[in-house]
Amino acid sequence: MSNRQKQEVNVEERQKKALKIVNRYSFGTSALGLLPTPALDLVLVGAAQLKMISDLAKLYDVPFRKGRVESVVAVLTGALVTSPINSLTASVLKLFPVVGDFSGFIAGAISSSAVTYALGVVFVQHFEAGGNVLNFDPAEMRAFFQKTYGAASGGERPITYAGIKP
Repeated sequence: MSNRQKQEVNVEERQKKALKIVNRYSFGTSALGLLPTPALDLVLVGAAQLKMISDLAKLYDVPFRKGRVESVVAVLTGALVTSPINSLTASVLKLFPVVGDFSGFIAGAISSSAVTYALGVVFVQHFEAGGNVLNFDPAEMRAFFQKTYGAASGGERPITYAGIKP
């Protein structure tokens, strides 16, 4: 096997591992969105998203800077007018008995999973292109993040340019 073929196999294996990480955290944050305590779900989902990005950084052997990642995530999710509102609304809905609980659980699970998935895919694409946490430009990635979030919240998981497909 040539060096080029070995590199292609390594890239393909790394992409599969990255997708497993993204899917695992996306599924996990959907479960966190089901928590009955308002606001606790938001805190735990945010922590899980940071851990996912940390795991991806390790996989791609790039430095992880928590403060920088928190800033990037805030810019990306803040760019989605519906994302924070959906998450906050879902959390607040849980305050209302029966109907609010059910609606909040479902909305929280979908929103949490979709945002986590979109963040994961965006970071995988950036890392695959040779980027790292320090040179991540959220303004450049905003449109791709919004498109990925929109597809994920509608139940469709898009293929990234890196060929990653669930």
